[in-house]
Amino acid sequence: MIQTEMWDQTLAVLKLQMIKSQFHSLRASSATKNGDELTVFLHDEMAMQWAERLRRPIENGVHQIYGDETTVTFSVRDDEPEPDKPPSIDDEFDNDDDDEYDDALDARPIFADFRRPTYTAENGEIIYTRWRTSGGQVNQDKQMIAPFIARITEKLIIHDDYEQRVVYTIAGQKGAKQFSAHVDADDWADTRKFVSVMLRYLPGKPPAVDTSLRRHWATAISHLTEEDEMTEMHAMNSTGWTPDGKAFLMPGGSIGKNYVCRLERGLDIELKRFGLTRITRSDERRVAAAMLALTGVYRPDVIYTLLAHTFLPPLIRWVGDDARYLYHIHADTGNLKTELAKLMLAFYGPTGPAAITYKWTNTPFGAESRAHALKDCLMLIDDLKPNTINQDDQARWVAFVQAAVDALGRKRATIGGGAAKSLPPRALLLSTGEAVPEAGEASYTARMLLAELNTQPPGRNHLLDHIKTVAPLFRGLMYQYILWLKKRNGAGAAAEYKRIQADGIETAHARLANNYASNRLGAVMLSKFLVERGLISPARREHFLDLHRLGLVQIVAYTSQRAHEERYSQRFIEALRDAIGAGFAVVSNEPAQNRVGWQDNTYLYLLSGTLEIVNQWLRASGQTPINITKNDLRRQLFSDGMTHSTASRQKRRLFDHQATDPAAARKLMVIAVYLEKFNE
Repeated sequence: MIQTEMWDQTLAVLKLQMIKSQFHSLRASSATKNGDELTVFLHDEMAMQWAERLRRPIENGVHQIYGDETTVTFSVRDDEPEPDKPPSIDDEFDNDDDDEYDDALDARPIFADFRRPTYTAENGEIIYTRWRTSGGQVNQDKQMIAPFIARITEKLIIHDDYEQRVVYTIAGQKGAKQFSAHVDADDWADTRKFVSVMLRYLPGKPPAVDTSLRRHWATAISHLTEEDEMTEMHAMNSTGWTPDGKAFLMPGGSIGKNYVCRLERGLDIELKRFGLTRITRSDERRVAAAMLALTGVYRPDVIYTLLAHTFLPPLIRWVGDDARYLYHIHADTGNLKTELAKLMLAFYGPTGPAAITYKWTNTPFGAESRAHALKDCLMLIDDLKPNTINQDDQARWVAFVQAAVDALGRKRATIGGGAAKSLPPRALLLSTGEAVPEAGEASYTARMLLAELNTQPPGRNHLLDHIKTVAPLFRGLMYQYILWLKKRNGAGAAAEYKRIQADGIETAHARLANNYASNRLGAVMLSKFLVERGLISPARREHFLDLHRLGLVQIVAYTSQRAHEERYSQRFIEALRDAIGAGFAVVSNEPAQNRVGWQDNTYLYLLSGTLEIVNQWLRASGQTPINITKNDLRRQLFSDGMTHSTASRQKRRLFDHQATDPAAARKLMVIAVYLEKFNE
């Protein structure tokens, strides 16, 4: 018999695979293992029946402990004494010679079934039949309890990082209209809640049924469901690798309906249910050709680095969260940037309008939960335009991107003062827009790779249309890639990542050097996979890697330049100089329109409304306004050595100065810019 510790560990895993009532119903007491066969001994036949119904989650749990080759069989223990019980009529008259009495006993269950209340579907209604005795006669009493017919078609067991729950899918017909409902197991168990849920799904007017009879609905639907009609599916509210590394979870088309893609025997049948079919070798060649053909539509440096970014998410498991960054494609409208981004999403889910996207114009709060659910997958934030994000949302977007790259969740409190559930973003971000994400901080831009997109010469649309016809096969190639990673234990991704980091490039920002290494890793692993699958030749791989490195170095250099320029304090000073030089802003000791402050021999004192006047000037001259809080602007100016502040204000991290305004003859808090530095 196997050791108690091992069996306890198995039970602990099984407990996570099923709901509490299912786990306790097993009442497993012991097990023996002979080679690759594990025999589980149960207490009685009822537990045996439960075990057979729950065979799949049990096998999954056993495989986590003993490996995928282990088979599971169930048996009832025969070495335990039966509990004492009073003698029954069966015991007293149990006589093999008394055939006549045995026949009578065999007839008793039939009579019991005859008298048991039943639920039947008749003429589009559910009928409840019970038996009443009147005048010595047993008569049927039929009542219509529901003016519809319904059955359970699916039981969905949903897991996430915090809980496990069961959802039933109910399909039915009311009159000429069909309907379906999704009912949580907690609502199913509560008669009133179940009725309330069903009333929301039923078409037409609420049924005119005695409320006391509605309590039968859940039981009746259960009785009408044939056991072989109901399918059971395991689902995840999260995607990506499971902790044991034996499964990868792909988006099934929408958040909340993501299905387990377990890499085990019979996977093809399961995958077909949600579109992730294993593609043929010829289809794999078509996908590889379509991927590389994108260089005929878009700039090659963008395509090679974007493909590397797309195949990076499944590698996070082996190389860690340091590999995260945001890849942003920006171009003027009409350059087909969203179409390109959605082609990359096709490697993880549906194509076209059904692709899982989010908008920069949406609230960042929704992006947070979606980025948490799409673990180890690609998430698209689409269509960033100038001046479309207000200042409040801008700060939230900055916090979201920083959290997504740093893999940190926001620590928030509930309304009751407790700690709220943290949802750290776990997706790898891809974004598009006519503008570049801005925050006025070099460290923000350094968390990205910025790729400026322009399309290739005429004929590109015809080629792009052809590539789109192949796009539904993209996720089949991703499936093969994930299977390859699992079988090869990440194919040495961690060691490769360290080697790339050691041979990396010098950049002004350490994060950009890390972004380079991460994107390079994606290209190395993708090309290695393509060679091993026979989809490209070794020589073609070297050509791919050479072009990728050349394009990546250019993109890193471009991003570094934008990071250097991406400091709002510098833009503010430059714009203020231009506004004053053009006469739009005024520096004076007297009140004046668009007055920004006054000066003496040492300082230029700027009033609190200066930022608004500078932004008016930027808008009037066709430039993007500076989207930053005044306190952050003062902090940047001080850290740049542009301003003076007292020690006490610095300690409070306020970075301003008190001075007497000659136009108002009163003391004000102002920004004291060194006049010498302002005039440089």
